[in-house]
Amino acid sequence: MNGQTSIKPVVSFLSALILAVPAAVIAAPGGGGGGGGGDAPDYGDLFVLYRDADGVPIVTEPTTAPDPETGLPVPAGLCQQPLAVPSDTCPVACPEVGPCLVPLDPITCGVQVGFETCTQEVDFGRMNVARAPADVMARQLDDVVVNLATADCITLDPAGRLVYTMQDINDSDGDGDTAEYLSSEVDSPLQNLAIYKEMILYGQLGGTSPIDLPTPFTGYGFLDTAAKGLGAASDKGGFIDVDLVVYVNQILGLSAKETITQLPKKCITVRQEVQGVVQEVEKCFLLYSDYSYRRRQTYRLLPYPPYIPEESPIAGWFEYLDLYTDATGPDGEPLFWIIEGRILPAVFPDTSTADETDFLLGFRGGNIGGLAQAADDARAVIDFMHNHPVLSGYETPLTCDATHQTAYDLSISPESGLQVPVRLVITDEPREATITVANAGPDVASGTVTVTGLNFNGTPLVAPIVRDFSNLAAGASQTWSFLVEITVPWVPNRIFWTATVTGEHDVNANNNTVTAVTEIVK
Repeated sequence: MNGQTSIKPVVSFLSALILAVPAAVIAAPGGGGGGGGGDAPDYGDLFVLYRDADGVPIVTEPTTAPDPETGLPVPAGLCQQPLAVPSDTCPVACPEVGPCLVPLDPITCGVQVGFETCTQEVDFGRMNVARAPADVMARQLDDVVVNLATADCITLDPAGRLVYTMQDINDSDGDGDTAEYLSSEVDSPLQNLAIYKEMILYGQLGGTSPIDLPTPFTGYGFLDTAAKGLGAASDKGGFIDVDLVVYVNQILGLSAKETITQLPKKCITVRQEVQGVVQEVEKCFLLYSDYSYRRRQTYRLLPYPPYIPEESPIAGWFEYLDLYTDATGPDGEPLFWIIEGRILPAVFPDTSTADETDFLLGFRGGNIGGLAQAADDARAVIDFMHNHPVLSGYETPLTCDATHQTAYDLSISPESGLQVPVRLVITDEPREATITVANAGPDVASGTVTVTGLNFNGTPLVAPIVRDFSNLAAGASQTWSFLVEITVPWVPNRIFWTATVTGEHDVNANNNTVTAVTEIVK
């Protein structure tokens, strides 16, 4: 190891651990794809396409061609062009200069017969979760927002993933220590994909109460966070390129013309099959032209803030487990070491030189190619750490300026939190209704829940129900009942109920209000 690296010995019972060092991956400048059919295409139809630097497909020229059945001229061209990979089964003859393209039928824009094996399908891996229903992704986003909003501090790990640290006031690990601080990185693919989507839509997390996220990289803020989220959502051993980024945008609905995002869009006309009919379709693409990425600058600042080595932290250092090749244990078993050193040469080594401190610079550009590279670099660091894990209890503890602040997440379940009569006859006896408030913690909660019942024009039909509560424990809920009775001889035929809970230290207002309707029968 070079002089800038320190090592810590680990006992030799780790001999069963298998280490696999991933090769460094470099994203291709301007390469990548996007296309397919509509905003929810089939994955099997998503090919690597010939694109410009914005990631927009370069289509064939519009023209006409004779219909094979009638011989009459019909519209042709405007086809998205798949890139080919020559092989024993692909007969494409690639030009010496320029792209290697799969031959297309100019009328249908389909691959010509005999060249079907030449296309390259995009591999989504774990990012298939992009197809999850919108409500599933919304719940995952709520979970990660609450964790970040209730954290005592937020940091970035060596890959750039968000890490939240909070005091273990409820002794979640059962060790009896409620004064300690515990840290967790946002590791879920769906949560990280939700972070990417939220950043592209709004440029921030937390809705109307934005969360203060760490921003060690100057100039690009929300796109850096978005790229790291995308990298953490992907397969650790996969590959993120422009094709994948464009298709994910399409599947998430981010590139749809009507979707308002933090990025501008470029729309083009292509011809493709829609429900069995080849027709012209407008397709839009996010433009990342203001984004720039540099691996060197990024991984000289991560993790952020620095915390390794513990005695005197150095920016750009992390720790990992590796085989100690110069010695073995008493019975010849292998020994492993915890190495502390620079991220860059460890994860992105330049093996073409003898200098162990050299590293691959990667794609040095901007636009969507830069964002794809930033995401793939995060993926590569995560993969490296996954294959070189420091065992629990041996890792350097993460440190941050954490001072616990009271925080909790109050909510009313949209399914069961407000239960009112579905139908109510005016002459009936009073009917019971209930309202339930839950506290997800981490602190005990105090607040007020209010229930109103109005007619269609906002006139109260029942007196407002107001209930105060205090010392509601984390993980607990509280239910109140009230009676619903209609005594006037005639009223409009519906009661529109709204229940809302508020608390001084509630960090998530997105789940505080629910509604219901009671039908009134004479």
